[in-house]
Amino acid sequence: MVDAYDIYKITAIKDQPDKKGKDETFIFYGPVVPSGNNQEVYSSIPLANLSRANLRPPLTIDQVKLFFKALSKKTSDFLYSFNTAKDLVYKNDPELLIPLLHHLWANQHALTKSEIEFMDDIFTHLVAEISFITKKKPESIKDKLHRLLNATVTVVPSLKK
Repeated sequence: MVDAYDIYKITAIKDQPDKKGKDETFIFYGPVVPSGNNQEVYSSIPLANLSRANLRPPLTIDQVKLFFKALSKKTSDFLYSFNTAKDLVYKNDPELLIPLLHHLWANQHALTKSEIEFMDDIFTHLVAEISFITKKKPESIKDKLHRLLNATVTVVPSLKK
């Protein structure tokens, strides 16, 4: 399973009583790659709440190919605001991120420190998921993302001297 921040492995699926005593199916999961704050964090969620929690299955190989193909095509202008961008990430749909990635890449020299960290977080998450699915090294996935963006997007030069 994947959310906007991590990739998780399902450790168990069990029927058990919920808070009201009604039997419900729960999915138990933990991080695929423990790191930082999530090393020992394992969670559970009722199966019925998966869609509301923005958890989704990992991309398939075919979806990764379609993502790369879509990333390599120019998108229309993106009306950027930091809050809109964060909302897109929370939707947990890589395809929706493409116009945002194009915008951030084109304007990388004008981004604030927070926006640069935000862009890096998006890349880190995409690289982790695609690397996990394709079994390729994260560095090669990151390089491919950068190559595709460099070929598609015109980077706005820095006005700083």
